[in-house]
Amino acid sequence: MPGLQNLASRSRGVFLGAAVGDALGWPQEQNSGIVGGSKNRIINPTNTFHTWDRYSGSQYQKYIETVGAGEYSDDTQLILATARAVLTPDWFAALTDTELPLFLLYQRGAGGATLRACRSWAAGSPPWLGGTTQRASKSQQQYFSAGGNGVAMRIAPHVIVRAAGPRHDLVAQVTRNGVTTHGHPRALVGAAVYAAALHILLTAKGTLEYGELLELLQADDSWQIPEIAFSALPDGWLNAANQLQPDLTTWWETTINETKGLLSRTATGMESGILGNDLDVLEALGCFDKRINGAGTITAVGAIYLASRNAPRPQGGLVRAAFLKRADTDTMASMTAGLLGALHGPDWLEPLGSQVQDRDYIASMADQCTSLALGESRTLRSPAQLVREHDLRSFREQLETADHAPRIAPDGRLVESMHRASLASRTKAVASRRLLNVEGQTMVVDLVQRNVTNQSADRSTADDQQEPAASATVRRISILASEPDAIEAFYGPDGLGLPVSRLSASEVLVDRTYRFIRPSTDTALAIGGVYLEVQVDDLETVLDRLQATRNTTGAVTRLKDPAGNDVGVFQRRK
Repeated sequence: MPGLQNLASRSRGVFLGAAVGDALGWPQEQNSGIVGGSKNRIINPTNTFHTWDRYSGSQYQKYIETVGAGEYSDDTQLILATARAVLTPDWFAALTDTELPLFLLYQRGAGGATLRACRSWAAGSPPWLGGTTQRASKSQQQYFSAGGNGVAMRIAPHVIVRAAGPRHDLVAQVTRNGVTTHGHPRALVGAAVYAAALHILLTAKGTLEYGELLELLQADDSWQIPEIAFSALPDGWLNAANQLQPDLTTWWETTINETKGLLSRTATGMESGILGNDLDVLEALGCFDKRINGAGTITAVGAIYLASRNAPRPQGGLVRAAFLKRADTDTMASMTAGLLGALHGPDWLEPLGSQVQDRDYIASMADQCTSLALGESRTLRSPAQLVREHDLRSFREQLETADHAPRIAPDGRLVESMHRASLASRTKAVASRRLLNVEGQTMVVDLVQRNVTNQSADRSTADDQQEPAASATVRRISILASEPDAIEAFYGPDGLGLPVSRLSASEVLVDRTYRFIRPSTDTALAIGGVYLEVQVDDLETVLDRLQATRNTTGAVTRLKDPAGNDVGVFQRRK
């Protein structure tokens, strides 16, 4: 295929370059949470990985984790997740049903927009759907306001797999990927222009002239026509977007024009040649303004500029991007090094290319994408496996209690090993880590629990009216229905007009809140009633206290509350 003779090497350059840039730039990133703050964040640039500590967790469950030299963050994690998806027969289903829900289990440093979207997919609902509640409406507005770089940083696998195809089709698929987490054109146009740049470099037959990449991007219309982006969007997305932005095309064109303006500024900087000042150009783009420097358009154009400027000396471009002050350095370095890897392959990355976490797995995923692009295989992975909230919850419970690693991850991959470690807590929470090897990829799963011993001691000296710790938890409330299809038709777009998601053949989620479920044939649950699932610390004590008649199926003991509702009671694992 013309222009694809070196695709295998260039693909490895993209994947490994992105991972190296991510790992090298993560400690300096403005939101890295590095212990010691600016004193440890602002250091002399060097092309060397180092170990560092960062704060993780929520305000009341904060802990310290050590990040090993060469370990990567969410940027690379999402590239690999996207790669696994595009290697399946239906990449969109694999991304939304498997990879994005699973990401909640092991993510390191992901942004709020991505995490909100992942939680929505884990609940079985697209994030662009609104609802009748104030919470659902706010969630929808947040989604369509999300214009960050979380899309652009992950779409390299699409570019490789579609390297032999037209750029218009690539942009359409990249946009379809993007709306799974972000709804603002700044995220989606930024991803499109970055994809176009990667595609140009991957398929270049020779060395590009100084500044030629910018000229080619400015002339390329694949990312500049809204209708191309709209052509592959999922059902329902355009209708949801039009509710908030009636003139969707103008909204898109405004962002395209903003991006063209950013490219013009970088072209002016390139015209200055060796006398130009990179920092002045990047500042003019907004790369040092914390309010906007995480935007997809700004990060994409900043990375394109640094790659163009440093094409003859890729190590210099990598280090420059990774050690910028007051910048989103992990993503900037990841995207810059991905572009440089598309141009030069992987050799220039040494020794970092051999030292980055999961180096062999990353290279393998690049090779598989190349095989698909060259027609050597139609698909290399199994169809999507549904991952939902309860799957993640169950897997975490296994990690908390099992003496050995669970054999299978929620997505069906083999867990080859597990290592346990304690984490230093900054609160009264107890934090621990499970380091999993999942078919060659490292998954870091942190488990944070309340410190019951400390809380009990605190309560002994506190006000007697202080609320005691709960010994039981409601896991889920469901409404029992014999015909889920009829429920979907009644509440959905052709009925009452509520957002409806089909979680499985027997489950329907209405307005992200109400779960209707058809009971299995081996239960005696009453159709039309409410079914609650409750997890308790001591099942035997609860049953004795209630003098309940046991009706046990598997791990569930079924009871009736005084209103006649069915209650499934589970023993909480110690």
